[in-house]
Amino acid sequence: LAKLLVGDGNHGTASIESLDGKADKTKTFSLVNKRLIIIADQEKYRGRAGGLMRITGGDAVEIRGLWVNGGDAVIPAVVLIANNDPCQFTNDASAVERRRVLFNFPEPVPENERDPKLIDKLRHELPAIFRDILEEFKTPKEAEAELKKARTSEEAERTKAEIDPMREFVRCFESVSIRSHGMSMGVYKSHSNEIRPRVNIYHAWMCFHEAQGNDPKKITPLKEFSRQFQRMLQTLYPGLQPDEYEGKKSGGLIRYVWRLKPDPFEWLPTRDREPLKIQP
Repeated sequence: LAKLLVGDGNHGTASIESLDGKADKTKTFSLVNKRLIIIADQEKYRGRAGGLMRITGGDAVEIRGLWVNGGDAVIPAVVLIANNDPCQFTNDASAVERRRVLFNFPEPVPENERDPKLIDKLRHELPAIFRDILEEFKTPKEAEAELKKARTSEEAERTKAEIDPMREFVRCFESVSIRSHGMSMGVYKSHSNEIRPRVNIYHAWMCFHEAQGNDPKKITPLKEFSRQFQRMLQTLYPGLQPDEYEGKKSGGLIRYVWRLKPDPFEWLPTRDREPLKIQP
């Protein structure tokens, strides 16, 4: 349907890797002037997706063609990605949040309910579909507002949590006004009796990670975890200043202005479900 709406000659295909110029350095040349880029059956992906970010951000991308001089061009296209394993982007999370709209279709259509003539029927009904869209959205701003609402829908938030467990984990924290009342990052501990999840953020992550059924030996390294934790704070709470998401020295420790909420989270060891008492 998306192809029909933009018209023949206005859509192209790609992969996230080809947009980066890794799989096919000439792929971007074929996408110049396209209005829709379809990435179908994208394999599991984790990375920065620089080419995808530049296109969806309205920035110029490098263009290379066979027997054609290279250059830069802006490709004003919507990118439609269809995959079974949602992509994980490791760059600026706020940039991803501004661009991505998630739609989850968990139930496959049974074989006996599939219509082999569906595309022909859609093509026949295209004038009516165009009319309904134009009646529903009087201006492009109205359509844009609807997309923004879809970014933060309950369905989208559930899908984001499945994609990145860090989102659910960071939601378990609350801010504090005094840094000395916040938690330190902590270091890796191999014995459960050394873990203090209400004192050290990384220890809390170790408990959360294992409670999800993950192998404790495959936990995110401390340095990478610290970066992801700060990135997710910026994503969930736009507008935070560096002092509000970075660790700073306080009382001889590097502390954050964040601590676990007092809730008795089930992923915490029983002994740690009660909140710590902090002296005023």
